Amino acid sequence: MPAPKRQSLLVGYQYVPALHAYRNLATGRTVARAKIVELLDAQVQARGDRLARLTLDYKDGVLDASTWLATMRDELRRAALENLAIGSGGHDRVSQAGYGRVGQSLREDYRRLIAFADGIADGSLSEAQILNRIALYMGNARTQYWKAQVEFAHPKPGMVLQSRRILHPAEHCPSCVMYSRAGWQPYGRLPVPGTMSECLTHCKCTLETREVPIAEAAALVGSGPLPDWNASEALMGGPTSGNRGHAGRPGKVGGSAKGSAIAPSIRYGAASIGMADFEDRLFGNQEHEELFARLPDGTSVWLVGELDHVHLPADAMERNSWADGVVSHNHPSGNSFSSDDVYAVLKTNVKEIRAVGEKDGVRYLYRLRPNSQIYNRGLEAIKAEIVVLNTRQLDEWQKKISNGSLPIDKANFEHWHTIWTEMDKRYGGGLHYSREVVS
Repeated sequence: MPAPKRQSLLVGYQYVPALHAYRNLATGRTVARAKIVELLDAQVQARGDRLARLTLDYKDGVLDASTWLATMRDELRRAALENLAIGSGGHDRVSQAGYGRVGQSLREDYRRLIAFADGIADGSLSEAQILNRIALYMGNARTQYWKAQVEFAHPKPGMVLQSRRILHPAEHCPSCVMYSRAGWQPYGRLPVPGTMSECLTHCKCTLETREVPIAEAAALVGSGPLPDWNASEALMGGPTSGNRGHAGRPGKVGGSAKGSAIAPSIRYGAASIGMADFEDRLFGNQEHEELFARLPDGTSVWLVGELDHVHLPADAMERNSWADGVVSHNHPSGNSFSSDDVYAVLKTNVKEIRAVGEKDGVRYLYRLRPNSQIYNRGLEAIKAEIVVLNTRQLDEWQKKISNGSLPIDKANFEHWHTIWTEMDKRYGGGLHYSREVVS
């Protein structure tokens, strides 16, 4: 997807990769992200105003449908790519994953444009509804900036990133208020503005980011409640983005709190506890995740992690030492496997992964036992299919959340379960995925 040709993305500013920030060319000083967002919002608003005038001209018969549609497609493309490039630090820094995200988003926008054009032509949309739709399109382009920011964020050695949601003057939806009240969270834990909220791409929130020492990270995380439906990883092109440039770095099981891990407690040795006893002990554990692996050579591994993930030791990935083992862990949320869980299965070649959790007093056991058909498809092919399913479901469910037909709590609980059930059907039961209620 070629980028639109422009002399400058932000006139008077230059991106400094080493600082992950923009510099004011007039003063030579770096500027805060808030200033860049302000400039970006001004550009988005100006383009939105132009598209609103263009669309009202089409409504009034000044423009024909083909001209309006071609212009809208071009403007939406330019808006998305410019926001992506500003978030990346320039067109030359945009990754293939970034172009892929924009391409997928634009395909959905183009599809909606056809229905939008029909609604304008038959008079079923009022002027207020038309302007609201334009604002949604512009907000969708704005999210590309935030997604690129997440993709390119890297902490210094010995540090980790944390972020918090900032509310600005607007009528805020319940989800955005909840994200704000959560305070500082491990980077990637909070969805980017414009996603996973009732306000959809009308969102006016921003994210503030800071670096903190690894040893202090856990104590500095806010205690506000958060849902565990962290599907933003798929919108970012997959959780592996957190491991760029770290060959041999341990993988993880659980949520996608990128860059937030403190070294886990790792215990090797002969099994002193059975799988059933381990799982029974962890039902209802809301404090942190733990993982128990029974390996083919008769040894066991016990890992103690954090609230929403456990990092696997490097040997599990590098030397295939966990192949044909059975792994179980707890999910404090009670939810199904995350995409990280499934990626870890495919990387380690374990025979079975299990997860236990409790939700509203009900105990659940999740199991996944992929057959050779799944492994033969390859990790990258599986990732691509998960991204497509996840993005499609996010789009459908956000509409239901917005109109009140789907409570967020239910979406949190059912999201990944629905995706694994669908994938299992696609593969003729090859995932051997199940969710059971246990006593």
